[in-house]
Amino acid sequence: PRFVALCFDDLNTETLALKPAKEAAERFVKTALAPGDRVAVVTVAQSGDYEFTGDVPKLLEQIAKVTNHRRSNDDSGQQCPHILPYEAYLIVNRLDNELLDAKLAECAVCERSPCFPIQVTAPADAIWEHALNNSRNTLRVMESLVDGLAKFPGERMILLASAGFLTGNL
Repeated sequence: PRFVALCFDDLNTETLALKPAKEAAERFVKTALAPGDRVAVVTVAQSGDYEFTGDVPKLLEQIAKVTNHRRSNDDSGQQCPHILPYEAYLIVNRLDNELLDAKLAECAVCERSPCFPIQVTAPADAIWEHALNNSRNTLRVMESLVDGLAKFPGERMILLASAGFLTGNL
């Protein structure tokens, strides 16, 4: 038998990027399953609730329900300076002083006055902590899937659809 976990990283992947992954998963379920194959649809945000089944309509319904569950502690589109998670990682870990200077300059334009480093490092800390928590969650789900699949006989696969996640020093 073949056991396949279709794992969607819905914490680190935008809705638009999930669409082609969902379409590929639907094609796989419709065309590539052999008799006896069992598939589970797993999302990182709701990782504890999945079952392996060969029921194609049920799998298609589960895939259709996959949506972005990106948890945000800020409205990063409105935040100034705008700090991406990787930039936050660089700032928090003091790996790129030029980036910090650029974000201070961006902040000064928004505020129309000079900014203090804390005005960049504080939001960077929050953004990095949020990204790190999402990454920890994603890695926990992957570990759980590996442990769970190890108990099944036959061929076992995990297909991860993710836009990518930062692991820092994990």
